[in-house]
Amino acid sequence: MTKTTLICFPYAGGSSAIYKPIDGFLSEKIELVTMELPGRGSRFSEKTFTTIDEMVNDALLWFNENQPRNYALLGYSMGSIVAYEFYYKILQNRFKPPLHMFLAACEPVGVKRKPKGIAQMSDSEFINFLMNMNGTPKEVFANQELLDIIIPSIRADFLAVDEYNYKPRNLQIGCDVTVFAGEDDSISRENILLWDKYVRNGCKYKFFKGDHFFIRDSHNEIAEIINKAL
Repeated sequence: MTKTTLICFPYAGGSSAIYKPIDGFLSEKIELVTMELPGRGSRFSEKTFTTIDEMVNDALLWFNENQPRNYALLGYSMGSIVAYEFYYKILQNRFKPPLHMFLAACEPVGVKRKPKGIAQMSDSEFINFLMNMNGTPKEVFANQELLDIIIPSIRADFLAVDEYNYKPRNLQIGCDVTVFAGEDDSISRENILLWDKYVRNGCKYKFFKGDHFFIRDSHNEIAEIINKAL
């Protein structure tokens, strides 16, 4: 049986652990592979990336080595930006495109974003920024030793997003695309629906109950959609 490899890219500050609960609901015909970034998980000792390009090129190294026969891409928030850029890197290197792309919790890459000034933030300002994002467990902020360990990698991710420079493409995405979003996310539904402009045949959309991190309570539903699509 030839499996479809689901290549996953995490959100800023996330590790491969964010996708493990989904894996338990996926079809046996799907193999989940998460692109673990340096500075966390099994790559904790490696120097962190501070640009989207570095993340894309790192994923390409894995792809060149493994060259999955059938594959799909899944990105969450920052991971959606990486997945988008990775799609074009794949085509540039003359590999066949993915069967499907799943883009979650992210407005289209071409939507103008107001820079958050991550590079200029002090550590305390950055920690307050993270607390307002509501993506990090409150217990983490009570543990200064743990904060000192994880802040550098989280900050590197947010810096990569803050300084990402979108370059328009003449070629739209040619594979099927499904967009996931939270009903209570700060990203407007209007902006989410703009993904259609980047995809040749338009997108399918699924809105989940919850905010930007709806993935926490939607593992089964997300896996079910992926199973049907692949």
